Amino acid sequence: AGCAAMPDSVLLFYRYVAIDDVQAEVAAQQSLCERLGVAGGRIRVAPEGLNGTLAAPEAAVAAYIAHMEADERYQGTDWKVSSCGDQSAAEVFPEGLLVQRVAEVVSSGGALADVPLARGGVHLSPAKFHEAVEGMLSGQGATNTILLDVRNHYEQLVGRFTGATNPMTRSFGEFVSWVDEHVDELQGADRVLMYCTGGVRCEKASAYVNMAVGAGSTAGKVMQLQGGIHRYLEEYGEAGLFCGSNFVFDNRVEVPPQGKAQTTTTATATTTTTTASAANGSESRRGLPEALSESSKPADVSERTAGSISSAIRRKVEETKLAVGSCEECGGKNVAESAGTRLVLPVRLQDGVRCRSCRMLVMACDACTQRHGIDLFCSKCRAEGLGGRGRMEIQSGIDSLKRRFENPRFRGRRNKSRRLALRRKLALLEERYRELD
Repeated sequence: AGCAAMPDSVLLFYRYVAIDDVQAEVAAQQSLCERLGVAGGRIRVAPEGLNGTLAAPEAAVAAYIAHMEADERYQGTDWKVSSCGDQSAAEVFPEGLLVQRVAEVVSSGGALADVPLARGGVHLSPAKFHEAVEGMLSGQGATNTILLDVRNHYEQLVGRFTGATNPMTRSFGEFVSWVDEHVDELQGADRVLMYCTGGVRCEKASAYVNMAVGAGSTAGKVMQLQGGIHRYLEEYGEAGLFCGSNFVFDNRVEVPPQGKAQTTTTATATTTTTTASAANGSESRRGLPEALSESSKPADVSERTAGSISSAIRRKVEETKLAVGSCEECGGKNVAESAGTRLVLPVRLQDGVRCRSCRMLVMACDACTQRHGIDLFCSKCRAEGLGGRGRMEIQSGIDSLKRRFENPRFRGRRNKSRRLALRRKLALLEERYRELD
């Protein structure tokens, strides 16, 4: 197609399909990846399907897709391919390749293990999802819309849709508790829009929301972004309603949107084969891929998108962009000097900067990292009273945790883990209070 070569690529995919012999599939995937020269990645093999991210030379990625599409179980999978950026495939996954047998395609700690995929939300293409979010932000269409980010809190720090609700979860399993606590709000909504990185978490998350709020009151109102943020950014780049970067679980950490005339690498097909089920992503990504080639949207797509967004919505988008990449401690951003110019830079998540309490990744600017060292806290722990700096603030946090511990809702065997968590947080605050002496 006369396109520039992409020597190393990252392949993201999932497929919900019954796998009768999981251990045999683990061995087959391991053998296939080694034979093709896959540099690294993760493949989760469960009785309910596959979920993987692989980094490899472009030719190896194309060969992997072709091999998988030859198996009728995986035909029609939504293969998402992106660049390794300025890293090699080996650098994207320095730990190498791990193919593992697991209980779930996406780990929820069993919380969503038995949720039927058939109850999942309506899949919206990036264009339809964009239209729905735009309608929500403008106050048109569905009068009461909830835009729900299914990802973890730290993923949303680097990028999110304008107007999105953040459930403040530390893990996918916590999403169930959030839904249970907000079921009345979800029931009262006219529409629930959901999104995640590539779509896989929304499959069961949307099904759980449908089940939690009752089938009779939710027919067709729970919807999810088909192909996730990945496909949306392919379509809209920097000119859409998503602000910041897409968090990814490899050494790249963040994948920023491309410019106005974004070019992405996708699997192309020359023959149409089996139609993918709705629970496996895009039905438009189907067929037997012969190669990988760059497919560019028309150069004016992002410009046309930008022009179609009203000035009021554009202001909301710009406000979100300012908030994305801010330090959780001080709310500021990194500052650098270049040729006499003061540059304000987004803060990047760094693996070494974690919450002192829950160990979740923390977004912290250089100044706060140097000033506080290991004594940094995520937004969720700060909201729970753990992030105070002065004696009075810390004492207030201690008093608040004691009151929560005495709350009847935390009693009983079902809440044993919650009580243990509160004890750990209380012990930490008391330790920090003593450190002030």
